[in-house]
Amino acid sequence: SADRDLKEALSLAPNNVNSLMNFGTLLWKMGQKDSARQTFNHVLELDKNNRQALSALGYLARDAGDNKLAESYFQRAIAAHPKDYVSYLALGDLYTAERNFGSAEKNYQSAYQLMPTNPLIISGAANAALESHNLNLAQQWLQRANAKMNTNAQVQRERERYLFFKGDYAESAKLGESVLTKLPSDREGIVYLAYDLYYLGRFDEALALVNKYEPILKNDKD
Repeated sequence: SADRDLKEALSLAPNNVNSLMNFGTLLWKMGQKDSARQTFNHVLELDKNNRQALSALGYLARDAGDNKLAESYFQRAIAAHPKDYVSYLALGDLYTAERNFGSAEKNYQSAYQLMPTNPLIISGAANAALESHNLNLAQQWLQRANAKMNTNAQVQRERERYLFFKGDYAESAKLGESVLTKLPSDREGIVYLAYDLYYLGRFDEALALVNKYEPILKNDKD
Protein backbone atom coordinates (compact mmCIF):
# COMPACT_ATOMS: atom_id res chain seq x y z
CA SER A 1 0.00 0.00 0.00
CA ALA A 2 0.99 3.65 -0.36
CA ASP A 3 1.07 3.97 3.44
CA ARG A 4 3.50 1.05 3.78
CA ASP A 5 5.71 2.28 0.95
CA LEU A 6 5.94 5.79 2.42
CA LYS A 7 6.76 4.46 5.88
CA GLU A 8 9.51 2.32 4.37
CA ALA A 9 10.88 5.34 2.50
CA LEU A 10 10.86 7.39 5.70
CA SER A 11 12.64 4.64 7.64
CA LEU A 12 15.45 4.82 5.07
CA ALA A 13 15.52 8.62 4.95
CA PRO A 14 13.64 9.98 7.99
CA ASN A 15 14.50 13.59 7.16
CA ASN A 16 13.61 13.49 3.48
CA VAL A 17 11.32 16.51 3.03
CA ASN A 18 9.52 15.17 -0.05
CA SER A 19 8.75 11.86 1.63
CA LEU A 20 7.55 13.63 4.74
CA MET A 21 5.26 15.89 2.70
CA ASN A 22 3.81 12.90 0.87
CA PHE A 23 3.29 11.06 4.15
CA GLY A 24 1.67 14.08 5.78
CA THR A 25 -0.65 14.53 2.82
CA LEU A 26 -1.65 10.86 3.00
CA LEU A 27 -2.36 11.16 6.73
CA TRP A 28 -4.49 14.23 6.02
CA LYS A 29 -6.50 12.41 3.37
CA MET A 30 -7.02 9.54 5.80
CA GLY A 31 -8.46 11.97 8.34
CA GLN A 32 -5.50 11.74 10.72
CA LYS A 33 -5.16 15.50 11.00
CA ASP A 34 -3.14 15.65 14.22
CA SER A 35 -0.53 13.28 12.81
CA ALA A 36 -0.51 15.20 9.54
CA ARG A 37 0.01 18.44 11.44
CA GLN A 38 2.95 16.94 13.34
CA THR A 39 4.49 15.72 10.09
CA PHE A 40 4.17 19.11 8.40
CA ASN A 41 5.66 20.82 11.47
CA HIS A 42 8.60 18.41 11.24
CA VAL A 43 9.04 19.51 7.62
CA LEU A 44 9.27 23.12 8.82
CA GLU A 45 11.93 22.12 11.32
CA LEU A 46 13.97 20.88 8.38
CA ASP A 47 12.94 23.62 5.93
CA LYS A 48 11.39 26.61 7.71
CA ASN A 49 10.10 28.19 4.48
CA ASN A 50 8.69 25.07 2.85
CA ARG A 51 5.76 26.40 0.83
CA GLN A 52 3.73 23.21 0.80
CA ALA A 53 4.05 22.65 4.54
CA LEU A 54 3.10 26.24 5.35
CA SER A 55 0.08 26.04 3.05
CA ALA A 56 -1.02 22.68 4.45
CA LEU A 57 -0.73 23.89 8.04
CA GLY A 58 -2.73 26.97 7.09
CA TYR A 59 -5.58 24.88 5.70
CA LEU A 60 -5.47 22.50 8.66
CA ALA A 61 -5.69 25.45 11.05
CA ARG A 62 -8.63 26.86 9.14
CA ASP A 63 -10.38 23.47 9.20
CA ALA A 64 -9.90 23.48 12.97
CA GLY A 65 -11.53 26.91 13.22
CA ASP A 66 -8.33 28.79 14.12
CA ASN A 67 -8.41 31.53 11.50
CA LYS A 68 -5.69 33.60 13.15
CA LEU A 69 -3.25 30.71 13.05
CA ALA A 70 -4.26 29.92 9.48
CA GLU A 71 -3.70 33.55 8.51
CA SER A 72 -0.21 33.49 10.03
CA TYR A 73 0.80 30.41 8.04
CA PHE A 74 -0.49 31.84 4.77
CA GLN A 75 1.27 35.15 5.45
CA ARG A 76 4.51 33.31 6.20
CA ALA A 77 4.16 31.48 2.90
CA ILE A 78 3.64 34.77 1.05
CA ALA A 79 6.66 36.36 2.75
CA ALA A 80 8.84 33.43 1.71
CA HIS A 81 7.28 32.87 -1.72
CA PRO A 82 5.75 36.16 -2.91
CA LYS A 83 5.38 34.95 -6.51
CA ASP A 84 3.23 31.94 -5.61
CA TYR A 85 -0.50 32.56 -5.94
CA VAL A 86 -1.79 29.77 -3.68
CA SER A 87 -1.51 31.58 -0.35
CA TYR A 88 -3.04 34.77 -1.74
CA LEU A 89 -6.04 32.71 -2.87
CA ALA A 90 -6.21 31.00 0.51
CA LEU A 91 -6.20 34.36 2.29
CA GLY A 92 -8.88 35.66 -0.05
CA ASP A 93 -11.11 32.74 0.90
CA LEU A 94 -10.28 33.13 4.58
CA TYR A 95 -11.09 36.84 4.64
CA THR A 96 -14.31 36.24 2.68
CA ALA A 97 -15.44 33.78 5.34
CA GLU A 98 -14.70 36.44 7.95
CA ARG A 99 -16.60 38.99 5.83
CA ASN A 100 -13.49 41.14 5.57
CA PHE A 101 -14.21 41.86 1.92
CA GLY A 102 -11.66 44.60 1.39
CA SER A 103 -8.78 42.34 2.41
CA ALA A 104 -10.29 39.47 0.44
CA GLU A 105 -10.42 41.57 -2.73
CA LYS A 106 -6.82 42.68 -2.28
CA ASN A 107 -5.59 39.10 -2.02
CA TYR A 108 -7.69 37.84 -4.92
CA GLN A 109 -6.21 40.63 -7.04
CA SER A 110 -2.71 39.54 -6.06
CA ALA A 111 -3.51 35.91 -6.86
CA TYR A 112 -5.01 36.89 -10.22
CA GLN A 113 -1.93 38.89 -11.22
CA LEU A 114 0.17 35.79 -10.65
CA MET A 115 -2.21 33.18 -12.12
CA PRO A 116 -4.91 34.78 -14.30
CA THR A 117 -6.12 31.44 -15.72
CA ASN A 118 -7.11 29.82 -12.43
CA PRO A 119 -10.92 29.60 -12.26
CA LEU A 120 -10.96 29.32 -8.46
CA ILE A 121 -9.58 32.84 -8.20
CA ILE A 122 -12.42 34.11 -10.39
CA SER A 123 -15.09 32.19 -8.49
CA GLY A 124 -13.70 33.13 -5.09
CA ALA A 125 -13.44 36.82 -5.94
CA ALA A 126 -16.89 36.88 -7.55
CA ASN A 127 -18.34 35.20 -4.48
CA ALA A 128 -16.75 37.80 -2.21
CA ALA A 129 -18.16 40.59 -4.38
CA LEU A 130 -21.64 39.06 -4.31
CA GLU A 131 -21.48 38.51 -0.56
CA SER A 132 -20.64 42.21 -0.16
CA HIS A 133 -23.55 43.10 -2.54
CA ASN A 134 -21.17 44.65 -5.08
CA LEU A 135 -22.67 43.51 -8.39
CA ASN A 136 -20.39 45.71 -10.49
CA LEU A 137 -17.30 44.16 -8.95
CA ALA A 138 -18.74 40.65 -9.38
CA GLN A 139 -19.36 41.42 -13.05
CA GLN A 140 -15.78 42.63 -13.48
CA TRP A 141 -14.42 39.39 -12.07
CA LEU A 142 -16.72 37.19 -14.14
CA GLN A 143 -15.76 39.06 -17.30
CA ARG A 144 -12.17 37.99 -16.73
CA ALA A 145 -13.06 34.33 -17.21
CA ASN A 146 -12.12 32.89 -20.59
CA ALA A 147 -14.11 30.20 -22.42
CA LYS A 148 -12.39 27.31 -20.63
CA MET A 149 -12.79 28.92 -17.22
CA ASN A 150 -16.49 29.48 -17.91
CA THR A 151 -16.97 25.70 -18.01
CA ASN A 152 -15.76 25.43 -14.42
CA ALA A 153 -18.61 24.54 -12.06
CA GLN A 154 -17.61 27.08 -9.40
CA VAL A 155 -17.42 29.90 -11.95
CA GLN A 156 -20.79 28.85 -13.35
CA ARG A 157 -22.27 28.87 -9.85
CA GLU A 158 -21.12 32.41 -9.17
CA ARG A 159 -22.41 33.54 -12.57
CA GLU A 160 -25.72 31.86 -11.72
CA ARG A 161 -25.87 33.87 -8.51
CA TYR A 162 -24.84 37.09 -10.28
CA LEU A 163 -27.61 36.67 -12.88
CA PHE A 164 -30.11 35.94 -10.11
CA PHE A 165 -29.27 39.17 -8.31
CA LYS A 166 -29.60 41.00 -11.62
CA GLY A 167 -33.08 39.54 -12.03
CA ASP A 168 -32.19 37.42 -15.08
CA TYR A 169 -33.86 34.34 -13.65
CA ALA A 170 -34.12 32.38 -16.92
CA GLU A 171 -30.38 32.54 -17.69
CA SER A 172 -29.56 31.95 -14.04
CA ALA A 173 -31.74 28.82 -14.04
CA LYS A 174 -29.95 27.44 -17.12
CA LEU A 175 -26.63 27.79 -15.38
CA GLY A 176 -28.08 26.40 -12.16
CA GLU A 177 -29.10 23.21 -13.95
CA SER A 178 -25.58 22.88 -15.34
CA VAL A 179 -24.08 23.46 -11.88
CA LEU A 180 -26.19 20.70 -10.34
CA THR A 181 -25.02 18.18 -12.94
CA LYS A 182 -21.43 18.92 -11.87
CA LEU A 183 -21.97 19.67 -8.18
CA PRO A 184 -25.12 17.71 -7.29
CA SER A 185 -24.98 18.54 -3.58
CA ASP A 186 -23.86 22.16 -3.81
CA ARG A 187 -25.95 24.30 -1.48
CA GLU A 188 -25.65 27.56 -3.42
CA GLY A 189 -26.46 25.97 -6.77
CA ILE A 190 -29.54 24.27 -5.34
CA VAL A 191 -30.91 27.29 -3.46
CA TYR A 192 -30.49 29.80 -6.28
CA LEU A 193 -31.96 27.44 -8.86
CA ALA A 194 -34.99 26.92 -6.61
CA TYR A 195 -35.47 30.68 -6.30
CA ASP A 196 -35.02 31.09 -10.07
CA LEU A 197 -37.76 28.57 -10.73
CA TYR A 198 -39.99 30.19 -8.13
CA TYR A 199 -39.62 33.68 -9.59
CA LEU A 200 -40.17 32.30 -13.09
CA GLY A 201 -43.50 30.90 -11.94
CA ARG A 202 -42.32 27.32 -12.47
CA PHE A 203 -43.73 26.33 -9.13
CA ASP A 204 -44.02 22.57 -9.74
CA GLU A 205 -40.35 22.39 -10.69
CA ALA A 206 -39.35 24.53 -7.71
CA LEU A 207 -41.34 22.32 -5.36
CA ALA A 208 -39.86 19.16 -6.85
CA LEU A 209 -36.36 20.54 -6.38
CA VAL A 210 -37.05 21.55 -2.79
CA ASN A 211 -38.57 18.15 -1.98
CA LYS A 212 -35.59 16.38 -3.52
CA TYR A 213 -32.97 18.32 -1.60
CA GLU A 214 -34.76 19.00 1.68
CA PRO A 215 -33.27 15.85 3.29
CA ILE A 216 -29.77 17.06 2.34
CA LEU A 217 -30.35 20.69 3.37
CA LYS A 218 -32.89 20.07 6.12
CA ASN A 219 -31.42 22.80 8.36
CA ASP A 220 -31.04 25.39 5.61
CA LYS A 221 -33.20 28.46 6.21
CA ASP A 222 -33.75 29.11 2.48
